Amino acid sequence: MLGRVIFPLRVTWLLVAVPAALNAAAPVDFNREVRPILSDKCFHCHGPDEEGRKGKLRLDTREGATRVRNDVAPIVPGRSAESEMVFRIISTDTEEMMPPPDSKLGRLSAAEVETLKRWIDEGAAYQSHWAFSPVAAGPPPAIPAPLPAGVSVRNPLDRYLLAGLAAKQRAPQPEADPVT
Repeated sequence: MLGRVIFPLRVTWLLVAVPAALNAAAPVDFNREVRPILSDKCFHCHGPDEEGRKGKLRLDTREGATRVRNDVAPIVPGRSAESEMVFRIISTDTEEMMPPPDSKLGRLSAAEVETLKRWIDEGAAYQSHWAFSPVAAGPPPAIPAPLPAGVSVRNPLDRYLLAGLAAKQRAPQPEADPVT
């Protein structure tokens, strides 16, 4: 009898633990997952444009998004349940909901809401736009061995080309003559 009780508990534990572990393994990436949502649904009224900004609220900067006004913070890092933004994006009250119905931006999907909640619960880390991040030079990839006959590595770019060809299981073409 005891074995019958333990087995379903183990299965239940797996059904709960595995999805939770998968979600925990991949934190929300601001630039890839959050910025597009905010850009599509929020920055029209709460972005960098001072003339178009509503309620003096900026969601494009961490400072603006976490600033407390009238005892309320749009985003409370680590606590999505206490964040005004979450309250507004899930509200069904037309006076409270964001984006507002007259904006014609549409409601956030359930997946978008969950992404924002997870991001806030993970600390609401902002990242600068990728275009403004310095490029970090890393070592060139390893040369796939063995190299085909007649192929040589003359500079680091050759390493990238050979690695890319090897990843696609393709061989380099013979070197063209100087006139070509």
